Order: sequence, then C-alpha cells, then structure tokens
Amino acid sequence: MPILTNAFRVSFAFEQLSTKKPGWTENFHNSTTDVTIASARGETLRTLLVASKGTQTWCPKYRVSSLVNFRQVEPWYYRASGPTNSAANPDDSDYPTSKIQLKLTGGGRTTTQWMGGILDSQINRGGFYSPSGANVSAMNALFAHLRDGANGWCLYGLTNQPRVPITAFAPATGVVTTAVAHALVNGDSVRISRAKGNTAINAVWSITLIDTTHFSLNFWEPSTTALTKSKAQVQKQDYGLTQITAAKAGQASSHAVGRPTGLAGGKRKKKKTA
Repeated sequence: MPILTNAFRVSFAFEQLSTKKPGWTENFHNSTTDVTIASARGETLRTLLVASKGTQTWCPKYRVSSLVNFRQVEPWYYRASGPTNSAANPDDSDYPTSKIQLKLTGGGRTTTQWMGGILDSQINRGGFYSPSGANVSAMNALFAHLRDGANGWCLYGLTNQPRVPITAFAPATGVVTTAVAHALVNGDSVRISRAKGNTAINAVWSITLIDTTHFSLNFWEPSTTALTKSKAQVQKQDYGLTQITAAKAGQASSHAVGRPTGLAGGKRKKKKTA
C-alpha cells in the first residue's frame, strides 16, 4: 500500500446546547499537504455544517489528523463562543436525535455518513430530508463547498483496482500464479477472494514479489489443501483520495418519538388492542 505524502482528516465535534444528550462527530478528508491550510479549511467547513443544522446546535471544537499514520497533528481547536445556529423554532421537538445520510460521490465511489442535529420539521413523512426556507440555501451552500475542488474536500478509501484471475496456488509455499501480469510490487497489500477448496487464502495479505505473474503470501502457514474449481481473484488494496464531485442528502434516521422512516407514507403502525 503506497504511503500518502500527506493529507488530513478533519473531525468536527457537535453538541446540543439545549439538551444533555451525548454529542457526535462528523469526519471529512482534505487533500492539502499543509496542516495550516487544512485547519483554515476546517474552520470554513465548520461554519457551513453548523448553519445546516437545527437550533442551538454548535461545534465547540474540531481536530486535524494526519492520514499517513492517523495521528493527531494539531490539537482540538476550541471556540467557546460558537459558531451556533440560533435560528427560530427553539421548540422544534426532537431534532437532537434526527439525522440524515450525507452521500458523497467521487471517482466512481460513494460514501455515506450520518449528519446529526437536523430539525424535525425538515424531515418529511416518508423519512427523507425535505428542507424549507433558510435550510435550503444553507444545505446547498454546504454541498457546493464540498464539490468545489479548490477547497480540497475528498473521499478517502480504496481506489478502483482491477481484479486479476488466479490460475494456480501452491499451498505448501504460498505462491500464487495469476492469469495475466498482476502489476504488483514487493510489499503490496492484496485481497484474495472467491477461492474454493483452500478458503484460508480468502483474506488480505502482504506479498513478496517473484515475477510479473507470481508472488507469495507473507506469513502463509503451509498446508496440503489445493484450490478446487476455483474462480479466485486478487485485487490490490490501494488507498487514496478522490475529489468529491456530488453531494446530496438521503434517508433520515428514526426520531426519538419513534416515528418510522422509509415506509410508504411514513404512517405509524397502529397498536394492537386486546
């Protein structure tokens, strides 16, 4: 797995000023190699995130961490005075536990995470986010900011690598033979899947390169079990960053009052009576 030159994860800690419920964290990744820039971008994104949420939701701190080793490289940034969304509707019942799925797409991959602190009135009876008024412009501003490549917000995860068929496996030595050139290098991480017979190789391995169609599995325990009628394949496990090109809100979570989501019409189930 290649080591990133540098990149950062920014974690935002949210709380509800009007409740004693536990807070929550929302995480985003930025492609900059400069921690100062990552921190400044985090400050801008924090303001947009808070504006998209319900009354008295605030983000008192955020943290910048390195993606190279996931170590914290900057301390929590405390902002005791805000920012706070103190818009109208302070009695909008159960939004502290109302969440929506934020769907981010880029490089042919989609990831989701839950965004908390959503006003209950912004979730329709079918269980989906349906903003109105100032919430529409606030959420559109957030989505536009995430999509703008100049801001550096990205998806972090496995890149789309080809799956190469495996034609043979030597259980005594852990040597794998591929149908075509595998393009791997010494020390790469790979995932082997769909193997039958000796299913122990269906896992993630670090490898030692032999040649363009052969490699061995590091720390393989020798056995005598061969592959049988296998359609085994190997895929390089390559992590990287891809720019966010689309952002939208998906389904909402259930509320504290028990209202179901994802049901046609969003109607409550009637309780059975004796």
